[in-house]
Amino acid sequence: MKITTVLNDYSGKQFSEFKKDLSDLLIENIEPIRDELIRLDNDHSFLLDILEKGTNEAMKRSSLNMKKIRDIVGLGY
Repeated sequence: MKITTVLNDYSGKQFSEFKKDLSDLLIENIEPIRDELIRLDNDHSFLLDILEKGTNEAMKRSSLNMKKIRDIVGLGY
């Protein structure tokens, strides 16, 4: 929404009306994020799965990097 539109819509109105509408809009937009965070916080198996996948990917990448480093410094085994 453009600032000029907001200014025109609330011209001559009480600031409290603007604040209420703004807070309602913020709640409407933030509530889905809050709900998703609560869902994720309650889904421990999903979080553990994400952590496990991240750990496996990190180990894979670090293993490849360590192999390259060992080859470069002559410690390839």
